[in-house]
Formats: sequence, C-alpha cells, structure tokens
Amino acid sequence: MTDEEQTVAWIRAVVLGFNEPEYSDEGIARWLAAFVDQDARMRGVHDLRTGGLRDDRVPVATLGSWDTTVNVGGTLLPTNAISDVTTRTSHRRRGLLRQMMTADLTEAAQRGVPVAALTVSESGIYRRFGFGPAVQANQIRVRTDSSFRVTTPPTGRIEMVDRDVYLDRVRALFDDYHRRTRGSVDRGPAADDVLAGMDQSTGKPQPGFRYALHVDDDDRCDGAVAYKLVEEDSSAEVRDFVAPNPAVGVALWDFLGHSDLIRTITQRRARVDDPLRYALAEPDVYTVENRRDFLWLRVLDVAAVLAARAYLTDGELTLGVHDEQGFAAGTFRLVVSNGRAEVERIGDHVDDDADVALDVAALGSVLLGGIGVRTIAAAGHIRGDRVGDFARLMVCDGAPASITPF
Repeated sequence: MTDEEQTVAWIRAVVLGFNEPEYSDEGIARWLAAFVDQDARMRGVHDLRTGGLRDDRVPVATLGSWDTTVNVGGTLLPTNAISDVTTRTSHRRRGLLRQMMTADLTEAAQRGVPVAALTVSESGIYRRFGFGPAVQANQIRVRTDSSFRVTTPPTGRIEMVDRDVYLDRVRALFDDYHRRTRGSVDRGPAADDVLAGMDQSTGKPQPGFRYALHVDDDDRCDGAVAYKLVEEDSSAEVRDFVAPNPAVGVALWDFLGHSDLIRTITQRRARVDDPLRYALAEPDVYTVENRRDFLWLRVLDVAAVLAARAYLTDGELTLGVHDEQGFAAGTFRLVVSNGRAEVERIGDHVDDDADVALDVAALGSVLLGGIGVRTIAAAGHIRGDRVGDFARLMVCDGAPASITPF
C-alpha cells in the first residue's frame, strides 16, 4: 500500500470506531489535508488473522496525535494533543490502547513536550494513563421568549455575514482568545471550518448555518458566533462561539436571544463561569443541562509545567508525584515568588517526608485551577500535612475554559 492508501485505511478505521457515516472522497481528502497541516502522527494496530473475513489493511485500533499548545495561565505550553482513539469491539481487553498510548507518550516525552491533552467520549478510560480532568464545560439551554432580556448596556454592533467572511475573521479572534484564556487549546483552520458548519463526512457545508460578528465602536471585530437553525422545533444550536472578552459574549447572546422565530438556543462548551446568566433580567431562562469534564491533561515534565503557569500567592513546599508510567515520578521543590515559580527535582522517587503527595492525574486536574486541590484531596488523590498551603498556591483567578474539540 502507498502512504496515502494506508492513511485512508486508518481514517476508515476511525470512522468505524466512532460509528460515523461513511466518508466521501472529498471528506477524506479534507481530513488528509488537515493531518498534513498539523503534521499529525497516526498509530494503528493491525491483526492479520482475518480468516478472509475483513480487510487486514484497516487497523483494528487507532490513535492520532499532533503538537499544539495549551494556555496554562500566562504561557502557551507545548502540548501533545491526542485524538481518534479507537479499538474495535472484537479486539478489546488485549492491551492495544495501552501499547499505543505508551508509545505516544514516550515519544512526546523524548521530544521534550511537557504535557499531553485529550478530550473524551468515555471518561472512565484515561485516568489509568495519568490523565486528569482539568477544564469543565457546560451544555446550556436558553429560552428566548418574551422573558429573555439582557440588562447589560449594549456595546458595539452586530453584523450578520456569510461563511467566507466569518472564516476570514474568526482565525484572528481565536488566536486572541487563545492568548487570553487559561485552558484554551490551539486549533487550526480545519477546526474553524468544521465548527462553522463543514460536514466532515461529505466535505460540504451544512445547510441552515448563520454567522454573526460583533464589532466594537472603533469598527474592530472582537467576537464571533456560528449557529445552526433547527426548523423542526424553532430552535438554534450554537456551534462556534469565540469571545476573547466574555463581556462581548453577552452582547452576542443579546443578538441571538432576539432572533426572530427562535424559541430556544443551546450551546455546548459554555464556560462554567459564564456571565450571561447574571446579565439576564430573569436568570431562570438560562438552564445548565449538563456539565462535563471536557479537557484532560497528562503531565510529562513536572518542573516545566509548574514553572509555566502564573500564581496569585507566594509560597514554598515539596511535592511527591506518583506516576506508574514513570514520566513525572519524583520529588520536587516548588518555590513561588512574585507570581512565578522555580521548580527543582530533588529526587527521582517520592520522598515520604514530602509536604504533599499526589498522583500525576491529580496534578493534571489542579494545574489550571478549575478543580480545587481540596476537592481532589477529598477524593483521596492528594495527601500530606500541607494540602491547605498547596491549595492556596494553585488557586487561579476565574475558571479555565476551552472551546476546541479534538
């Protein structure tokens, strides 16, 4: 097989693993182009014992990854993004995922990448590989009948635009969002395209999408929303929502909530500290239907990760990090002064006398401040005499957020 044929077979395995509809040639071509643009790595496990019943060129397990960045609060940290993880039902419980994940994380660590990230469709899979939930997101439903009224004074104006104009402007807006927002994962033009309504399976734009930009008083574009109309129940679904300044997000919602013939609007990946609810005259029109752990982090280099983020208070303590896979295991001295940290490895193993002991998944959970140290300690994954001091060090200003599915 040629490299392209192998890649197409790998894509078809991913499509099968996620029970998606068969991809057209154009859809596959777009996927290929996105992977080339990301310089993605594609791993697969093949089972040649087919008995003549299936195509042995199609892998029975897959894992894809590429290099990106995560905003850890003050720094865009190099990150190994992992996605497209599948194992056929017929080949589970054979260690295939562990084999691929270990190889991918090992290579990331060897490249000097300090952290890995993924989003999950099944939350029970990844903690055993050292991943901890770090950024939560809400799925919300907003009733837009006569009860909907934003009390915040209006700013700027809204312009409805076509798809090409939206895509032209949203790239710079997302870059601004990414620089400002702790928890944000970088995304490329292919993700912009999909979130703006490109059907991945057909490679063609979906019907029913609308696009709007918020423009400030100086005619600068500072917010964007792409949404899909659902005529059957007079609703709309927000698919992309980019507001580097959350206050601009309220203005975008003021526009959405007064759209004709729309009774309810849903949004996935809304911030857990979304200001919209408290900008409404009647907050009860805003309902959180679901909250999920959206972004999971796996620390590979403790010193690099803790030194990259910003801190609100000063302090010093020692951390003993347990890591069954060995990437992050050791004892570290953390010294924070004037909002920045110096981190030194003082032992390759966990010192029983360390001020705080935790496993690597717990460190991933508390890194961005979205899940509190005391919460993870109460769950049994952080221990020690100075848990309270560690909790104060890891507090952040506001909740992290991410709008990049991958």
